[in-house]
Amino acid sequence: MPVPSSLTTTRLSREPINEQTGQDILTALGGTAGSISAGIGAKADTAATTDTGTFSLIALFKRLLAKITAFLTSDGAAVITVGAALPVRVTLAVSASPDYTAGDSIGGKIVLANAVRVAGGTSRIESLLITDKANQKPSGYILIFNADPTAATLTDNAAVVLSTDLTKVIARIDVSAADYVTIDSKAIAQVPYVGGPLKSAATTSLWACWVALSAPNLAAVDDIEMLFGFTAQN
Repeated sequence: MPVPSSLTTTRLSREPINEQTGQDILTALGGTAGSISAGIGAKADTAATTDTGTFSLIALFKRLLAKITAFLTSDGAAVITVGAALPVRVTLAVSASPDYTAGDSIGGKIVLANAVRVAGGTSRIESLLITDKANQKPSGYILIFNADPTAATLTDNAAVVLSTDLTKVIARIDVSAADYVTIDSKAIAQVPYVGGPLKSAATTSLWACWVALSAPNLAAVDDIEMLFGFTAQN
């Protein structure tokens, strides 16, 4: 229903709201029609530069919109990317000789950079693909750490010593010879893994090591490659 032109903002603001004193809306608010309009502001007002200064409502609202935009394009972006795929491919630095023995580290310490979406965040391993150019089908345990295992001895082709970094282990993935198939004289393993979320202690990385159960005789230093399929949980 159209508002009659006679009912202007000024006229409405001068209507008494207290029958005894005759006080009107503007007087009750302590201002004038002009001061209230200035408080609301205009479309052309620039965004406020602080949260506590004297600005119009429109200027403060523009500042709020800018902050929301900044949030959604930085750490807050994680809110809308839960479930995003985070593939991490690593080529292990292995040894062509001597042969590995059970208990050795295959490839030394493995850094899984950007395995989680945000620092201290959580991911889930959905898949692990291993390729082996030498067709040796190494078996063993892949340990996942939530922080850099600096106290552990994780040297390629040497016995694994966890030391005090045992407390950083958050998952174990078992790899067996049965997980591999041979195609073109090369081995490929699709390793099943069912586990809970993996939380990084403070960064966007996780760490891993492969503890050998077999004695593979690899031919080149880049024979083994891993592709981890992570999914962001936050």
